[in-house]
Amino acid sequence: VEGGPKIHSAFLARNLADVIYRYRAQQNLGAGLQSALNALFTAAGTCGPNIEFIESSRFGPDLLERFEIKV
Repeated sequence: VEGGPKIHSAFLARNLADVIYRYRAQQNLGAGLQSALNALFTAAGTCGPNIEFIESSRFGPDLLERFEIKV
């Protein structure tokens, strides 16, 4: 699902997602922007207890990561 924090939070709260693709760029989208994924990852950006890292791919300086949500 492509959307913002409210849409992502709604899907995660209802266990309607089983895979997360996290695209990390060197430039932030906006000051103070909160992600629906904040609760799933630590401040260091590593996985929380219900998330399993699967793979990552580089696109120049940017990084695409794939995670599975454990139910």
